[in-house]
Amino acid sequence: MRSSAVAARYAHRGRRLEDPVLDNLARAVGLGGAKRAKLIGPFVHRGGNIWTVAIDPTFADSEVDPFESKLCLYENGKRLTMAHSNGSAIQVGGGGRYQHWNNALYFSTTDGSNPNTNRRTYSYDFSLGLDEWERERIARASARWKQHPAGNVFLARGGDLIAPPIVANLGLTNKCNLRCEICGSQKHLDNTGVRRRHMRYETFQQVAETLFPLLSVVELNSQGDPLLHPQIEQILEVIEFHKCDVKIQHNGTLLRDAIVDVILRQHGTISLSLDAVGSKFDEVRRGGVWSKAISGLERLIRERDPRRLTIGVYPTLTSRTIGEAMNVVKWCTERGIDEIGFHRYVPIQGSDETAPTDEAYAALCDQLREWCARNNDPLRLQFEGELLSGQHAPDRRSEYADRKKVAALYDSAKLMFPMEAKRVGGDPFSSCAAPNEYVEIGLDGQIGACCRAQDVALGYATSVESFADAWLGPNYEKLRNSLKRGATGPFSLPNCEGCVKFFAPNEAGDRRAVDYSKRDCSRDHRLEFGLGSNIQIESIQKEPGLGHAAVFPLGIDGDYELWEDERRLGPGRSEHDDIRGGGNGQYDVAPNVVHFSTSDGSDARRNGRVYTLRLRPVGRTSDPVLVEGIRKEDGLAYTAVLPVALDGDYELWEDECRLGPGRSEHDGIRAVGNGQYDVAPNVVHFSTSDGSDARRNGRVYTLRLRPVRKTSDPVLVEGIRKEEGFAYTAALPAALEGNYELWEGEQRVGPGGCYHADIRTQGEGRYHVGDGVLYFSTPDGSDARTNGRFYQLRLTP
Repeated sequence: MRSSAVAARYAHRGRRLEDPVLDNLARAVGLGGAKRAKLIGPFVHRGGNIWTVAIDPTFADSEVDPFESKLCLYENGKRLTMAHSNGSAIQVGGGGRYQHWNNALYFSTTDGSNPNTNRRTYSYDFSLGLDEWERERIARASARWKQHPAGNVFLARGGDLIAPPIVANLGLTNKCNLRCEICGSQKHLDNTGVRRRHMRYETFQQVAETLFPLLSVVELNSQGDPLLHPQIEQILEVIEFHKCDVKIQHNGTLLRDAIVDVILRQHGTISLSLDAVGSKFDEVRRGGVWSKAISGLERLIRERDPRRLTIGVYPTLTSRTIGEAMNVVKWCTERGIDEIGFHRYVPIQGSDETAPTDEAYAALCDQLREWCARNNDPLRLQFEGELLSGQHAPDRRSEYADRKKVAALYDSAKLMFPMEAKRVGGDPFSSCAAPNEYVEIGLDGQIGACCRAQDVALGYATSVESFADAWLGPNYEKLRNSLKRGATGPFSLPNCEGCVKFFAPNEAGDRRAVDYSKRDCSRDHRLEFGLGSNIQIESIQKEPGLGHAAVFPLGIDGDYELWEDERRLGPGRSEHDDIRGGGNGQYDVAPNVVHFSTSDGSDARRNGRVYTLRLRPVGRTSDPVLVEGIRKEDGLAYTAVLPVALDGDYELWEDECRLGPGRSEHDGIRAVGNGQYDVAPNVVHFSTSDGSDARRNGRVYTLRLRPVRKTSDPVLVEGIRKEEGFAYTAALPAALEGNYELWEGEQRVGPGGCYHADIRTQGEGRYHVGDGVLYFSTPDGSDARTNGRFYQLRLTP
């Protein structure tokens, strides 16, 4: 019955069954796992290392499930486990790779010999489950660490269980010579004021030494155009030296002869971002001039060797350019371009471009399919990854920088974005393969999980040790676990939530990402990464009024101060309405965002200053306590909650001016001000020296521990209270022994030892030092709380 059903499937596909084929099918019927069937030739050569033979399509890999088959191939009885290999991997890598795809077995011999003449027996059963296949795959892939001179360092840290990345994208620069309306990167950089710069060549060298021995492909797809990097020729030579294929994304306008000379020596792909050709190019690529670009383009296309360098075009379809699609196709075909990958335009805030309708996209796809069929598929043509040309569109690549490295790339053949289960290009165990096989490298050598998470640095690739700490460390482990199929906890990386929901909604379900805005969020899933003691703020967003904001997706763990160049801003912990309304350097470091204003009200994105978060030094008991989180109270008063309850006798200083009197009544602080203050255990109530706004006057307020007083030291008079008439009182810190005189500044007042009634009615500096309290008057009748003078008791000589 099954043989008949299988034969019927073949007949439906228009295949004629010959006797050896029927024999292979018959042997497969009823196989339950361990029982083997012998493959019977002749085996058909498909180019390179690929041989094929018809076989039972039941439970085969297919577009419906690319990992369904459990077929295990044997060569002379030796079990081969490199199953589920795609055609390119088998063709280039050989080595016993194979795939049971639909109604055929595509396979290679272990040594590249001809299976029809090598006198070996090939047999199979259905005993290779996915778990065993994955263990064997990881073991083979992990062996690639040995390609690195320091491979043992990685293996000793767990590299035997985690394979190295296959592809890295290097952000060489965020500069671009064009300003295209379709480019979200440049618009974002312009709007946020990110500093434009190139990766330092020294940083590139460190990344190259750390990663390139492990990589199959080095992508140069920056936020800007990689060919603008001043050392691009040397960079390409280093990539060539390490035998990596290169993939360059370029706008087509910078192909001067020296660059073309180096590109022509590369193995890999150059992808040209051309939405239109001719005069229309100048219209849609602001800053581009087609007449200047065409000579470099023509030379590259004319002189490249298609066996080693693929050229593709990557047009973005907008309402303005969708009508140019056929002109682009014809221009590419006439020049022998290998592939075109059209993609949708995703609307960008502030852009003049608009997206075509779905009907317009569909109509263009129908037109392109018809054109490909009519012209016998002269090139590979896709729309959003969907192949519009026929399967037999030519692939002229046959030479590679390193065949073993390229075979490792083809072994993966995974798309670096989330995929639903059982999709071609997906991973059977992870919803997204990027954290397992791809790494994004930023301008300073920082590591990102993918191109959609460039804002989250997970470590650095500037040394073997730092890369091993990241790639084989706990953060990546949490990230990979959160992307396993069937995971139910929160996504560890915030960027993953929206990405998985967009590309693989069934995998995402109702899962959410860790909320890093809460400092107490679960540490089981949250990523932990020390920001360091000095963090430069790159991406700044404008907020209402004088406010700005800088987001840190993984949170800010530590006690940081905000600096503008070499000036410390403040006060910190300010209310957001005060930051927006008052500015003057006020800021607040929240759990995952910094809200701040500049010192002079200028735009932080464009004033040319550098803003950094600097870790506040761990204070000693004797260090000043910075007064932050200042709030306006009634009248002239302000309050600030202290980060910890203070233990000791503190004075309040305004810059380098000591305020006072301290221990003042709160009503007096509110009504009179003039520097009066009171330090409670965990809050300070105070006024400024001149009635100005403590949040905006640009002064720094600190609490400084009062020096331990010796018996001979003056006693500062604080906690002054108004009494009747001319009199004031002040509680003394402790019962004093000895005879003391009252001083106003550097002027001795008196007489002392006066009756309280005389002090009240006559004043003129009269005073009396009692047991734990001072009764006194000022020499000129002014208010002792607001006249700005300091009163001290000094021991009589």
